[in-house]
Amino acid sequence: MNVPLRSSSARRASGRAASRGPAPFRAALVAFAVALVVAPVAHADEALGRQLTRRAQQALREGDSELALDLMERARIEWPGSPVVAHTLADARFQQGDYAGALVEYDKGSGGDLAYRAYFNQGVTLDTLAERDLEAKGVPIDPAALPPDAPPGPLIEAINEGLERLETARSRFLESLAERADAAARESVAAINRRMDDLRQMKEELEQRQQEEQENEDDQQDQDQEQQDQPQDQEQQQDPQDEGEQDDRQDQQQQQGDQGQQDQDEQEQDEQQGEDDQQPEDEQQGQPPQGQPGEERELTPQEMQKLLDQLEDLEEKARAMQRIRRAQQHQAVEKDW
Repeated sequence: MNVPLRSSSARRASGRAASRGPAPFRAALVAFAVALVVAPVAHADEALGRQLTRRAQQALREGDSELALDLMERARIEWPGSPVVAHTLADARFQQGDYAGALVEYDKGSGGDLAYRAYFNQGVTLDTLAERDLEAKGVPIDPAALPPDAPPGPLIEAINEGLERLETARSRFLESLAERADAAARESVAAINRRMDDLRQMKEELEQRQQEEQENEDDQQDQDQEQQDQPQDQEQQQDPQDEGEQDDRQDQQQQQGDQGQQDQDEQEQDEQQGEDDQQPEDEQQGQPPQGQPGEERELTPQEMQKLLDQLEDLEEKARAMQRIRRAQQHQAVEKDW
């Protein structure tokens, strides 16, 4: 008798504590039994295969997966190509945690009347694989339990892988529902949907953290670059400033030189003006007033007196010249004697 499995998502949905590791094989959850046809066997080898299969299923119910595997390896030899052997062997591998091997065996037994059970147990196996890997990589069941300081990148990658595997598991449960409208399959689909919604919520929060970390890292790099560039900018700004100060000093010196020359010119001009002021008033008054050309004017009394004095001087000089000439002529007569 084969025992169908129950998904970890379905177990969480039923209110029991979720088991994140390999799910225990529960003989009590028998939803479907593979009936071993008790019919006349064609030969004794097939009968032995059926007998070994019954013993293996009993060992699984008792939790002895090692014995079950040993019996089923012998049963496959005696009863080759049987879907019952494939399913029983898959159950044994699942109980031992060999999920990849279990998926292979469930696929071999997916034909005929056992299709529903094959798809359902494939969904359970894929769901268990997804939860095992999510737990190993630190992804919690509840979004509220998401570690606040965990690096976002690895968690996002783990969630993406888990979503992909859970999507495949949901497809297997839907295929099992297409074979048979079973409550366990519907419950498993609903549980996986809720789990995938929680994972997407955690992924969104992690991506927001990742974006904030990247922005903070970019800001820090910009600050570091500004600190590196600041000394160079100060040197570049200092050089033009020094040149500007030097130009200002040269301009100031030039202005001081020009001011000194101007002061010197003004001083010389003042000295010249003082000399002109010290000239005798009579020399200044001796120059006839400048009038307009062709314009007649009367002489002032001072000018009249000055002209009279000049005439007297000229007359005196003329009389002196005449006396000199007479004296020279007299002497000349004496030389001729």
